[in-house]
Amino acid sequence: MTMSNQQPVQNLLPVKLRNGTYRAALAVLFVSAIVSFWFCARFTVDDAFISWRYGRNLVQFGIWAYNPSTFDLTQAYTNPIYAFLSVIPSYFQIDTVLFFKIVSCALGLSFSIWFAKVTKQSLLMLGALMCLPATMLHLFSGLETFLFVFLFSALLVELDRNNKKTVLLITLMLFMTRPEAWLLLVLVPTYLACHVKIIVDQIGAPSRSRLRIGRYYLEVDLKTLATSALVLGVPLAIYFGFHQHYFGSWLPNTFYIKSRATFSASDFFKFLFFMTPLTLLLLVGRKKIMCFCLTMFFAMTWSYSHSYLFMDYAARFAFHIFIPIYIYLVYLAALSKNERMNCLIKLNWLATIRLSTFINCVLLGYLAAFAIKSGIKAISLFNAYPRALEAHAALGKVIKSVSATMNVNSLVTGDAGMTAYYSDIKILDTVGLASAFVAKSGLTEKVLDAYDPTIVAFYSTPAAIDMDLFGQRAIYDWAVKKGLHYQCDVYWTASYTLKLFTQTDIPMLNNVCINSQAANNKSEEVFFRSNLLIPPWSFWRE
Repeated sequence: MTMSNQQPVQNLLPVKLRNGTYRAALAVLFVSAIVSFWFCARFTVDDAFISWRYGRNLVQFGIWAYNPSTFDLTQAYTNPIYAFLSVIPSYFQIDTVLFFKIVSCALGLSFSIWFAKVTKQSLLMLGALMCLPATMLHLFSGLETFLFVFLFSALLVELDRNNKKTVLLITLMLFMTRPEAWLLLVLVPTYLACHVKIIVDQIGAPSRSRLRIGRYYLEVDLKTLATSALVLGVPLAIYFGFHQHYFGSWLPNTFYIKSRATFSASDFFKFLFFMTPLTLLLLVGRKKIMCFCLTMFFAMTWSYSHSYLFMDYAARFAFHIFIPIYIYLVYLAALSKNERMNCLIKLNWLATIRLSTFINCVLLGYLAAFAIKSGIKAISLFNAYPRALEAHAALGKVIKSVSATMNVNSLVTGDAGMTAYYSDIKILDTVGLASAFVAKSGLTEKVLDAYDPTIVAFYSTPAAIDMDLFGQRAIYDWAVKKGLHYQCDVYWTASYTLKLFTQTDIPMLNNVCINSQAANNKSEEVFFRSNLLIPPWSFWRE
Protein backbone atom coordinates (compact mmCIF):
# COMPACT_ATOMS: atom_id res chain seq x y z
CA MET A 1 0.00 0.00 0.00
CA THR A 2 1.40 3.38 -0.96
CA MET A 3 1.79 6.16 1.53
CA SER A 4 -0.73 8.33 -0.32
CA ASN A 5 -3.46 5.69 0.25
CA GLN A 6 -2.78 5.34 3.96
CA GLN A 7 -5.18 6.72 6.54
CA PRO A 8 -3.87 9.18 9.10
CA VAL A 9 -2.30 7.35 12.04
CA GLN A 10 -4.91 8.56 14.54
CA ASN A 11 -7.71 7.18 12.30
CA LEU A 12 -6.28 3.63 12.43
CA LEU A 13 -7.51 3.28 16.01
CA PRO A 14 -11.10 2.19 16.67
CA VAL A 15 -13.42 5.14 17.39
CA LYS A 16 -14.41 3.76 20.81
CA LEU A 17 -10.75 3.36 21.79
CA ARG A 18 -9.93 6.85 20.61
CA ASN A 19 -12.86 8.31 22.53
CA GLY A 20 -12.07 6.22 25.59
CA THR A 21 -8.43 7.34 25.61
CA TYR A 22 -9.46 10.97 25.16
CA ARG A 23 -11.94 10.80 28.02
CA ALA A 24 -9.45 9.05 30.29
CA ALA A 25 -6.83 11.73 29.56
CA LEU A 26 -9.37 14.47 30.29
CA ALA A 27 -10.32 12.78 33.55
CA VAL A 28 -6.68 12.55 34.64
CA LEU A 29 -6.11 16.22 33.81
CA PHE A 30 -9.32 17.25 35.58
CA VAL A 31 -8.33 15.40 38.77
CA SER A 32 -4.81 16.86 38.53
CA ALA A 33 -6.27 20.37 38.20
CA ILE A 34 -8.42 19.79 41.32
CA VAL A 35 -5.36 18.60 43.27
CA SER A 36 -3.36 21.58 42.04
CA PHE A 37 -6.20 23.91 43.08
CA TRP A 38 -6.40 22.29 46.52
CA PHE A 39 -2.76 23.05 47.34
CA CYS A 40 -2.12 26.21 45.30
CA ALA A 41 -5.30 28.23 45.88
CA ARG A 42 -4.23 28.84 49.49
CA PHE A 43 -1.24 30.83 48.22
CA THR A 44 -1.26 34.63 48.48
CA VAL A 45 2.06 36.35 47.90
CA ASP A 46 3.29 39.00 50.35
CA ASP A 47 3.88 41.52 47.54
CA ALA A 48 0.16 41.57 46.69
CA PHE A 49 -0.44 43.50 49.92
CA ILE A 50 1.84 46.30 48.67
CA SER A 51 -0.69 47.14 45.92
CA TRP A 52 -3.67 46.53 48.21
CA ARG A 53 -2.31 49.00 50.75
CA TYR A 54 -3.11 51.84 48.36
CA GLY A 55 -6.84 51.08 48.40
CA ARG A 56 -6.78 50.65 52.18
CA ASN A 57 -4.98 53.96 52.74
CA LEU A 58 -7.27 55.81 50.34
CA VAL A 59 -10.38 54.64 52.20
CA GLN A 60 -9.02 54.92 55.75
CA PHE A 61 -6.75 57.97 55.46
CA GLY A 62 -7.94 59.69 52.28
CA ILE A 63 -4.58 59.46 50.52
CA TRP A 64 -3.35 57.46 47.54
CA ALA A 65 0.01 56.35 48.92
CA TYR A 66 1.93 53.38 50.24
CA ASN A 67 2.35 55.02 53.64
CA PRO A 68 -0.71 56.50 55.39
CA SER A 69 0.60 60.04 54.86
CA THR A 70 2.25 62.24 52.23
CA PHE A 71 5.63 61.28 53.69
CA ASP A 72 7.90 59.63 51.07
CA LEU A 73 5.19 59.46 48.39
CA THR A 74 5.99 56.41 46.27
CA GLN A 75 4.43 54.52 43.38
CA ALA A 76 5.28 51.06 44.68
CA TYR A 77 2.77 49.18 42.50
CA THR A 78 3.30 48.04 38.91
CA ASN A 79 -0.29 46.81 38.51
CA PRO A 80 -2.63 49.84 38.64
CA ILE A 81 -5.67 47.69 37.88
CA TYR A 82 -5.20 45.63 41.07
CA ALA A 83 -4.32 48.70 43.14
CA PHE A 84 -7.56 50.37 41.97
CA LEU A 85 -9.58 47.21 42.61
CA SER A 86 -8.31 47.12 46.21
CA VAL A 87 -10.43 50.20 46.94
CA ILE A 88 -13.60 48.07 46.62
CA PRO A 89 -13.08 45.66 49.56
CA SER A 90 -11.74 48.45 51.77
CA TYR A 91 -14.67 50.73 51.01
CA PHE A 92 -17.31 48.02 51.52
CA GLN A 93 -15.41 46.47 54.44
CA ILE A 94 -15.01 43.11 52.73
CA ASP A 95 -12.09 40.85 53.55
CA THR A 96 -9.51 41.88 50.93
CA VAL A 97 -7.96 38.44 50.55
CA LEU A 98 -11.40 36.84 50.07
CA PHE A 99 -12.32 39.54 47.53
CA PHE A 100 -9.27 38.87 45.38
CA LYS A 101 -9.72 35.09 45.66
CA ILE A 102 -13.22 35.56 44.22
CA VAL A 103 -11.67 37.71 41.48
CA SER A 104 -9.21 34.87 40.81
CA CYS A 105 -12.01 32.30 40.57
CA ALA A 106 -13.92 34.52 38.13
CA LEU A 107 -10.75 35.10 36.12
CA GLY A 108 -9.95 31.38 35.94
CA LEU A 109 -13.51 30.52 34.88
CA SER A 110 -13.60 33.31 32.26
CA PHE A 111 -10.26 32.21 30.86
CA SER A 112 -11.33 28.56 30.64
CA ILE A 113 -14.55 29.42 28.80
CA TRP A 114 -12.72 31.81 26.44
CA PHE A 115 -9.93 29.27 25.78
CA ALA A 116 -12.40 26.48 25.00
CA LYS A 117 -14.32 28.77 22.65
CA VAL A 118 -11.41 30.20 20.63
CA THR A 119 -9.55 26.88 20.40
CA LYS A 120 -12.63 24.92 19.30
CA GLN A 121 -12.80 22.80 22.48
CA SER A 122 -9.08 21.94 22.76
CA LEU A 123 -9.82 20.69 26.27
CA LEU A 124 -6.72 18.52 26.55
CA MET A 125 -4.48 21.52 25.97
CA LEU A 126 -6.51 23.57 28.45
CA GLY A 127 -6.37 20.79 31.03
CA ALA A 128 -2.62 20.39 30.61
CA LEU A 129 -2.18 24.11 31.31
CA MET A 130 -4.60 24.35 34.23
CA CYS A 131 -3.26 21.32 36.08
CA LEU A 132 0.19 22.90 36.42
CA PRO A 133 0.92 24.10 39.98
CA ALA A 134 2.50 27.23 38.46
CA THR A 135 -0.75 28.14 36.69
CA MET A 136 -2.81 27.81 39.86
CA LEU A 137 -0.20 29.63 41.95
CA HIS A 138 -0.17 32.59 39.57
CA LEU A 139 -3.96 32.58 39.27
CA PHE A 140 -4.45 32.80 43.06
CA SER A 141 -1.33 34.76 44.07
CA GLY A 142 -3.11 38.12 44.34
CA LEU A 143 -0.80 39.62 41.72
CA GLU A 144 -1.60 40.49 38.12
CA THR A 145 0.45 37.68 36.53
CA PHE A 146 -2.42 35.54 35.27
CA LEU A 147 -4.47 38.53 34.13
CA PHE A 148 -1.51 39.81 32.09
CA VAL A 149 -1.10 36.43 30.40
CA PHE A 150 -4.85 36.14 29.71
CA LEU A 151 -5.07 39.64 28.22
CA PHE A 152 -1.94 39.22 26.12
CA SER A 153 -3.19 35.91 24.76
CA ALA A 154 -6.52 37.54 23.88
CA LEU A 155 -4.61 40.37 22.20
CA LEU A 156 -2.76 37.93 19.92
CA VAL A 157 -5.99 36.16 18.99
CA GLU A 158 -7.77 39.44 18.20
CA LEU A 159 -4.79 40.68 16.18
CA ASP A 160 -5.02 37.45 14.18
CA ARG A 161 -8.73 38.10 13.62
CA ASN A 162 -8.03 41.75 12.75
CA ASN A 163 -10.60 43.05 15.26
CA LYS A 164 -9.13 46.53 15.61
CA LYS A 165 -11.48 47.98 18.22
CA THR A 166 -11.12 44.95 20.48
CA VAL A 167 -7.33 45.05 20.04
CA LEU A 168 -7.22 48.69 21.17
CA LEU A 169 -9.44 47.98 24.18
CA ILE A 170 -7.33 45.01 25.30
CA THR A 171 -4.15 47.05 24.83
CA LEU A 172 -5.50 49.82 27.08
CA MET A 173 -6.29 47.19 29.73
CA LEU A 174 -2.77 45.78 29.39
CA PHE A 175 -1.32 49.27 29.98
CA MET A 176 -2.99 49.21 33.40
CA THR A 177 -1.83 45.66 34.13
CA ARG A 178 1.97 45.62 33.73
CA PRO A 179 4.64 48.09 32.48
CA GLU A 180 5.89 45.62 29.85
CA ALA A 181 2.72 46.41 27.91
CA TRP A 182 3.78 50.02 27.30
CA LEU A 183 5.83 48.85 24.31
CA LEU A 184 2.49 48.05 22.66
CA LEU A 185 2.01 51.79 22.17
CA VAL A 186 4.41 51.39 19.22
CA LEU A 187 3.82 47.77 18.24
CA VAL A 188 0.02 47.70 18.02
CA PRO A 189 -0.46 50.77 15.75
CA THR A 190 2.42 49.56 13.59
CA TYR A 191 0.88 46.10 13.25
CA LEU A 192 -2.59 47.43 12.47
CA ALA A 193 -1.39 50.00 9.93
CA CYS A 194 1.34 48.12 8.04
CA HIS A 195 0.65 45.51 5.36
CA VAL A 196 3.20 43.61 3.28
CA LYS A 197 2.00 42.57 -0.20
CA ILE A 198 3.52 40.82 -3.20
CA ILE A 199 3.95 42.87 -6.36
CA VAL A 200 1.88 41.33 -9.14
CA ASP A 201 1.24 44.26 -11.48
CA GLN A 202 2.19 47.88 -11.59
CA ILE A 203 1.22 49.29 -8.21
CA GLY A 204 1.34 52.92 -9.13
CA ALA A 205 3.71 55.69 -8.27
CA PRO A 206 5.62 55.52 -4.98
CA SER A 207 3.98 57.41 -2.14
CA ARG A 208 4.58 58.19 1.49
CA SER A 209 2.42 55.27 2.50
CA ARG A 210 4.04 52.71 0.21
CA LEU A 211 7.59 51.36 0.26
CA ARG A 212 8.96 48.85 -2.26
CA ILE A 213 11.28 46.07 -1.01
CA GLY A 214 12.31 43.68 -3.81
CA ARG A 215 9.28 41.60 -4.85
CA TYR A 216 7.23 43.06 -2.00
CA TYR A 217 5.88 46.41 -1.02
CA LEU A 218 5.03 47.73 2.41
CA GLU A 219 1.81 49.69 2.55
CA VAL A 220 1.10 51.90 5.56
CA ASP A 221 -2.42 53.00 6.38
CA LEU A 222 -1.59 56.42 7.79
CA LYS A 223 -5.11 57.03 9.09
CA THR A 224 -5.12 53.76 11.07
CA LEU A 225 -1.60 54.49 12.34
CA ALA A 226 -2.51 57.96 13.58
CA THR A 227 -5.91 56.99 15.02
CA SER A 228 -4.69 53.94 16.93
CA ALA A 229 -1.60 55.80 18.22
CA LEU A 230 -3.89 58.58 19.45
CA VAL A 231 -6.39 56.21 21.09
CA LEU A 232 -3.57 54.44 22.95
CA GLY A 233 -1.25 57.38 23.48
CA VAL A 234 -3.58 59.89 25.12
CA PRO A 235 -4.68 57.65 28.07
CA LEU A 236 -1.10 56.52 28.61
CA ALA A 237 0.14 60.13 28.57
CA ILE A 238 -2.50 61.04 31.18
CA TYR A 239 -1.35 58.09 33.30
CA PHE A 240 2.31 59.14 33.12
CA GLY A 241 1.41 62.77 33.70
CA PHE A 242 -0.54 61.95 36.86
CA HIS A 243 2.33 59.94 38.30
CA GLN A 244 4.89 62.60 37.44
CA HIS A 245 2.71 65.27 39.07
CA TYR A 246 1.67 63.21 42.12
CA PHE A 247 4.68 60.97 42.85
CA GLY A 248 7.39 63.07 41.20
CA SER A 249 8.50 60.36 38.74
CA TRP A 250 7.22 59.11 35.39
CA LEU A 251 7.90 55.43 36.05
CA PRO A 252 7.04 53.11 38.96
CA ASN A 253 9.57 53.18 41.77
CA THR A 254 10.25 49.49 41.22
CA PHE A 255 11.87 50.34 37.87
CA TYR A 256 14.58 52.41 39.55
CA ILE A 257 15.33 49.61 42.02
CA LYS A 258 15.09 46.51 39.80
CA SER A 259 16.84 47.91 36.71
CA ARG A 260 20.18 48.27 38.50
CA ALA A 261 21.06 44.59 38.13
CA THR A 262 23.88 43.37 35.93
CA PHE A 263 23.07 41.25 32.88
CA SER A 264 22.24 37.61 33.70
CA ALA A 265 23.14 35.27 30.84
CA SER A 266 21.37 32.33 32.50
CA ASP A 267 18.12 34.30 32.75
CA PHE A 268 18.51 35.52 29.17
CA PHE A 269 18.85 32.02 27.71
CA LYS A 270 16.08 30.67 29.95
CA PHE A 271 13.62 33.24 28.63
CA LEU A 272 14.95 32.84 25.09
CA PHE A 273 14.29 29.09 25.26
CA PHE A 274 10.63 29.68 26.07
CA MET A 275 10.39 32.04 23.07
CA THR A 276 11.49 29.38 20.58
CA PRO A 277 7.97 27.92 20.01
CA LEU A 278 7.35 31.08 17.98
CA THR A 279 9.15 29.34 15.10
CA LEU A 280 5.99 27.21 14.72
CA LEU A 281 4.27 30.31 13.37
CA LEU A 282 6.16 29.73 10.13
CA LEU A 283 4.18 26.50 9.64
CA VAL A 284 0.88 28.37 9.70
CA GLY A 285 1.96 31.38 7.64
CA ARG A 286 1.86 33.99 10.42
CA LYS A 287 5.08 35.87 9.60
CA LYS A 288 3.72 39.30 10.43
CA ILE A 289 2.48 38.39 13.90
CA MET A 290 5.67 36.39 14.41
CA CYS A 291 7.64 39.62 13.98
CA PHE A 292 5.28 41.32 16.43
CA CYS A 293 5.77 38.57 19.02
CA LEU A 294 9.53 38.35 18.55
CA THR A 295 9.89 42.08 19.12
CA MET A 296 7.66 42.11 22.20
CA PHE A 297 9.00 39.01 23.89
CA PHE A 298 12.64 39.71 23.09
CA ALA A 299 12.23 43.16 24.67
CA MET A 300 10.76 41.48 27.76
CA THR A 301 13.58 38.91 27.77
CA TRP A 302 16.21 41.64 27.54
CA SER A 303 14.55 43.69 30.29
CA TYR A 304 14.14 40.72 32.65
CA SER A 305 17.76 39.68 32.10
CA HIS A 306 18.88 43.14 33.30
CA SER A 307 16.59 43.26 36.35
CA TYR A 308 16.53 42.03 39.92
CA LEU A 309 13.74 39.45 39.72
CA PHE A 310 12.82 39.53 43.41
CA MET A 311 9.57 37.59 43.02
CA ASP A 312 10.35 34.99 40.36
CA TYR A 313 8.48 32.24 42.21
CA ALA A 314 7.11 29.40 40.03
CA ALA A 315 9.03 30.83 37.04
CA ARG A 316 6.74 33.86 37.09
CA PHE A 317 8.58 35.89 34.45
CA ALA A 318 8.97 32.94 32.07
CA PHE A 319 5.21 32.46 32.56
CA HIS A 320 4.69 35.98 31.15
CA ILE A 321 6.52 34.97 27.98
CA PHE A 322 5.75 31.31 27.35
CA ILE A 323 2.06 30.99 28.23
CA PRO A 324 0.70 33.59 25.75
CA ILE A 325 2.76 31.86 23.04
CA TYR A 326 1.35 28.48 24.12
CA ILE A 327 -2.25 29.73 24.09
CA TYR A 328 -1.97 31.52 20.75
CA LEU A 329 -0.41 28.46 19.08
CA VAL A 330 -3.14 26.18 20.45
CA TYR A 331 -5.64 28.60 18.89
CA LEU A 332 -3.81 28.43 15.54
CA ALA A 333 -3.58 24.64 15.75
CA ALA A 334 -7.37 24.51 16.14
CA LEU A 335 -7.74 26.60 12.97
CA SER A 336 -5.42 24.18 11.13
CA LYS A 337 -7.19 21.02 12.28
CA ASN A 338 -7.75 19.61 8.77
CA GLU A 339 -4.35 20.47 7.31
CA ARG A 340 -1.52 17.96 6.89
CA MET A 341 2.15 18.58 7.50
CA ASN A 342 3.10 17.69 3.91
CA CYS A 343 1.12 20.66 2.59
CA LEU A 344 3.99 22.74 3.96
CA ILE A 345 6.96 20.37 3.84
CA LYS A 346 7.15 18.01 0.87
CA LEU A 347 7.88 14.71 2.61
CA ASN A 348 5.53 11.76 2.00
CA TRP A 349 5.71 10.37 5.52
CA LEU A 350 4.31 13.66 6.85
CA ALA A 351 1.03 12.88 5.06
CA THR A 352 -0.01 10.86 8.13
CA ILE A 353 0.40 13.77 10.57
CA ARG A 354 -2.04 16.58 11.10
CA LEU A 355 -0.50 20.03 11.46
CA SER A 356 -2.54 20.63 14.61
CA THR A 357 -1.31 17.37 16.15
CA PHE A 358 2.31 18.28 15.47
CA ILE A 359 1.96 21.79 16.95
CA ASN A 360 0.15 20.53 20.05
CA CYS A 361 2.69 17.77 20.68
CA VAL A 362 5.57 20.26 20.46
CA LEU A 363 3.72 22.61 22.83
CA LEU A 364 3.13 19.83 25.35
CA GLY A 365 6.87 19.12 25.31
CA TYR A 366 7.58 22.77 26.09
CA LEU A 367 4.86 22.77 28.75
CA ALA A 368 6.56 19.80 30.42
CA ALA A 369 9.85 21.70 30.38
CA PHE A 370 8.14 24.71 31.91
CA ALA A 371 6.54 22.52 34.58
CA ILE A 372 9.97 21.23 35.59
CA LYS A 373 11.44 24.75 35.58
CA SER A 374 8.60 26.23 37.62
CA GLY A 375 8.56 23.44 40.17
CA ILE A 376 6.07 20.59 40.06
CA LYS A 377 6.35 20.04 43.83
CA ALA A 378 6.30 23.61 45.18
CA ILE A 379 5.77 22.71 48.84
CA SER A 380 7.34 25.92 50.16
CA LEU A 381 4.84 27.96 48.12
CA PHE A 382 1.91 25.84 49.30
CA ASN A 383 3.02 26.63 52.86
CA ALA A 384 3.86 30.30 52.31
CA TYR A 385 0.60 32.06 53.14
CA PRO A 386 -0.42 29.84 56.09
CA ARG A 387 3.03 30.55 57.55
CA ALA A 388 2.73 34.28 56.83
CA LEU A 389 -0.58 34.51 58.70
CA GLU A 390 1.21 33.33 61.83
CA ALA A 391 4.16 35.66 61.30
CA HIS A 392 3.88 38.74 59.07
CA ALA A 393 0.12 39.28 59.43
CA ALA A 394 0.18 38.72 63.19
CA LEU A 395 3.12 41.13 63.54
CA GLY A 396 1.32 43.88 61.60
CA LYS A 397 -1.89 43.49 63.60
CA VAL A 398 -0.07 43.71 66.92
CA ILE A 399 1.85 46.79 65.80
CA LYS A 400 -1.44 48.46 64.89
CA SER A 401 -2.96 47.60 68.28
CA VAL A 402 -0.02 49.06 70.26
CA SER A 403 1.00 51.93 67.95
CA ALA A 404 -0.86 54.61 69.92
CA THR A 405 -0.18 53.43 73.48
CA MET A 406 3.48 52.43 72.88
CA ASN A 407 4.26 55.38 70.56
CA VAL A 408 5.15 53.09 67.64
CA ASN A 409 5.18 55.42 64.65
CA SER A 410 7.46 53.69 62.14
CA LEU A 411 8.87 50.26 61.24
CA VAL A 412 11.83 49.24 59.08
CA THR A 413 11.43 45.92 57.28
CA GLY A 414 12.27 44.22 54.00
CA ASP A 415 8.92 42.39 53.87
CA ALA A 416 6.83 45.39 52.90
CA GLY A 417 3.56 43.60 52.20
CA MET A 418 1.43 42.00 54.93
CA THR A 419 3.09 43.55 57.96
CA ALA A 420 2.83 47.02 56.44
CA TYR A 421 -0.75 46.45 55.27
CA TYR A 422 -2.02 45.62 58.76
CA SER A 423 0.14 48.03 60.75
CA ASP A 424 -1.32 51.37 59.51
CA ILE A 425 1.96 53.15 60.31
CA LYS A 426 4.93 54.38 58.25
CA ILE A 427 6.98 51.55 56.81
CA LEU A 428 10.50 51.91 55.43
CA ASP A 429 11.04 49.16 52.88
CA THR A 430 14.74 48.25 53.06
CA VAL A 431 14.60 46.73 49.56
CA GLY A 432 13.48 50.14 48.30
CA LEU A 433 10.50 49.07 46.18
CA ALA A 434 8.17 51.09 48.40
CA SER A 435 10.46 54.03 49.14
CA ALA A 436 11.32 56.81 46.69
CA PHE A 437 13.90 58.01 49.24
CA VAL A 438 15.80 54.71 48.99
CA ALA A 439 15.46 54.62 45.19
CA LYS A 440 16.95 58.11 44.86
CA SER A 441 19.65 58.18 47.54
CA GLY A 442 20.03 54.66 48.88
CA LEU A 443 19.40 53.39 52.38
CA THR A 444 21.35 56.13 54.15
CA GLU A 445 21.49 57.37 57.73
CA LYS A 446 19.59 60.45 56.55
CA VAL A 447 16.71 58.27 55.30
CA LEU A 448 16.67 56.31 58.56
CA ASP A 449 16.63 59.55 60.55
CA ALA A 450 13.71 60.82 58.46
CA TYR A 451 11.67 57.69 59.21
CA ASP A 452 12.94 57.49 62.83
CA PRO A 453 11.70 53.92 63.34
CA THR A 454 10.82 52.56 66.77
CA ILE A 455 10.94 48.95 65.51
CA VAL A 456 13.42 47.38 63.10
CA ALA A 457 12.82 43.90 61.64
CA PHE A 458 15.98 42.30 60.24
CA TYR A 459 16.12 39.49 57.69
CA SER A 460 17.88 36.74 59.64
CA THR A 461 18.17 33.16 60.70
CA PRO A 462 17.60 32.21 64.34
CA ALA A 463 21.39 32.33 64.73
CA ALA A 464 22.30 35.68 63.16
CA ILE A 465 21.29 38.71 61.08
CA ASP A 466 22.29 38.62 57.42
CA MET A 467 24.36 41.80 57.50
CA ASP A 468 25.11 41.73 53.75
CA LEU A 469 21.46 41.82 52.66
CA PHE A 470 19.77 45.09 51.64
CA GLY A 471 22.00 47.38 53.69
CA GLN A 472 21.25 45.65 56.97
CA ARG A 473 24.72 46.34 58.40
CA ALA A 474 24.12 50.09 58.10
CA ILE A 475 20.63 49.67 59.59
CA TYR A 476 22.06 47.64 62.49
CA ASP A 477 24.72 50.28 63.23
CA TRP A 478 22.04 52.98 63.16
CA ALA A 479 19.71 50.97 65.44
CA VAL A 480 22.44 50.36 68.03
CA LYS A 481 23.43 54.02 67.88
CA LYS A 482 19.81 55.06 68.56
CA GLY A 483 19.47 52.69 71.51
CA LEU A 484 17.28 50.00 69.93
CA HIS A 485 17.84 46.52 71.33
CA TYR A 486 16.97 42.96 70.39
CA GLN A 487 13.58 41.74 71.62
CA CYS A 488 12.66 38.48 69.86
CA ASP A 489 12.40 36.53 66.59
CA VAL A 490 9.28 36.23 64.47
CA TYR A 491 9.49 32.84 62.73
CA TRP A 492 8.41 32.39 59.13
CA THR A 493 10.28 29.11 58.66
CA ALA A 494 12.79 27.18 60.73
CA SER A 495 15.63 28.98 58.94
CA TYR A 496 14.06 32.37 58.22
CA THR A 497 13.10 34.83 60.93
CA LEU A 498 12.61 38.53 61.45
CA LYS A 499 14.76 39.69 64.37
CA LEU A 500 12.91 42.53 66.07
CA PHE A 501 14.83 45.42 67.60
CA THR A 502 12.77 47.92 69.60
CA GLN A 503 13.32 51.07 71.66
CA THR A 504 11.31 49.67 74.54
CA ASP A 505 10.06 46.15 75.13
CA ILE A 506 6.58 45.55 73.74
CA PRO A 507 5.12 42.53 75.57
CA MET A 508 2.58 41.72 72.84
CA LEU A 509 5.41 41.30 70.33
CA ASN A 510 6.77 38.48 72.50
CA ASN A 511 3.45 36.67 72.01
CA VAL A 512 3.81 36.95 68.21
CA CYS A 513 7.34 35.55 68.44
CA ILE A 514 6.29 32.64 70.66
CA ASN A 515 3.21 31.78 68.58
CA SER A 516 5.04 32.02 65.25
CA GLN A 517 7.84 29.80 66.53
CA ALA A 518 5.35 27.18 67.70
CA ALA A 519 3.52 27.25 64.36
CA ASN A 520 6.38 27.76 61.86
CA ASN A 521 9.55 26.29 63.35
CA LYS A 522 9.02 23.13 61.31
CA SER A 523 10.39 21.68 58.11
CA GLU A 524 8.43 22.31 54.93
CA GLU A 525 7.37 18.65 54.76
CA VAL A 526 6.07 18.58 58.36
CA PHE A 527 4.23 21.88 57.95
CA PHE A 528 2.74 20.70 54.64
CA ARG A 529 1.46 17.46 56.17
CA SER A 530 -0.13 19.36 59.06
CA ASN A 531 -2.19 21.44 56.57
CA LEU A 532 -2.73 18.69 54.00
CA LEU A 533 -6.46 18.18 54.61
CA ILE A 534 -7.37 21.80 55.34
CA PRO A 535 -9.34 23.19 52.36
CA PRO A 536 -7.70 26.13 50.58
CA TRP A 537 -10.63 28.48 51.19
CA SER A 538 -9.87 28.28 54.92
CA PHE A 539 -6.93 30.56 54.10
CA TRP A 540 -8.96 33.01 51.99
CA ARG A 541 -8.87 35.57 54.79
CA GLU A 542 -6.80 38.38 56.15
